[in-house]
Amino acid sequence: MHASKQWVMGGLAAVVGVVVAMVVARWRGGEAAPGAGVPDASSTAVATTQPATPAGNGGASPAIDAVTAAPVLADEISEAEMTPFLRSEIAAKWQEELGYTMAQMLEAQQKIRAQRYPEETVNDPGTIMRHLPPRHQGQVSIRSVRVDEVVQAGQPVRFSIEGTAPSPSFTFTRFDINVQPPVVRIRARGHAEGETDAGPGGTVRLDGTIDPLPPGDYRIEIAELGPMGIFPFRVDE
Repeated sequence: MHASKQWVMGGLAAVVGVVVAMVVARWRGGEAAPGAGVPDASSTAVATTQPATPAGNGGASPAIDAVTAAPVLADEISEAEMTPFLRSEIAAKWQEELGYTMAQMLEAQQKIRAQRYPEETVNDPGTIMRHLPPRHQGQVSIRSVRVDEVVQAGQPVRFSIEGTAPSPSFTFTRFDINVQPPVVRIRARGHAEGETDAGPGGTVRLDGTIDPLPPGDYRIEIAELGPMGIFPFRVDE
């Protein structure tokens, strides 16, 4: 009986020892691996949004080249773009009388060159004109003139005219003034879109001056007005 009691006590002590050992082992395992039970970031797929990149750029930052600005003329034509025609008197005349810009004339030349014509043709005025928007010269139909009646010698003679534009798209560019003492003839010229006048374009009022004249009696004549088209003035010493 005494031996049986010792055996039971020994077995109970062994069971307690095993339980204590398991508790200690679990406690030490948790201490050795803090964060146990948390997924390892290295083995977990993470959804990310990549920054958008410009199409065709391969994700690389766009390169910025240093640019030296070319000298630019009045209407955005660089010196490098100037052609023999654009440097000609004809081009200057077309600018003044027809209102074409250097950019428009250059564009016409580029169209000709794109058709693989030789450079001689690219600079041919007739060929260039066929590639420009249609435009024609015109003049104001003058109805009345006002002029200073007396002007001192050495001073310009001021005048103003009123008339009808030859077309709704008419743009005034200059006065043609022809002096054959004592007669002064004035025309108000400009240009309009299209190949011909499209009909009256409304009333136009314009101011101008005649260069200083020697002393004497003069008259402005507007031939279209007949006897009513004479406007006298005098230049005093």
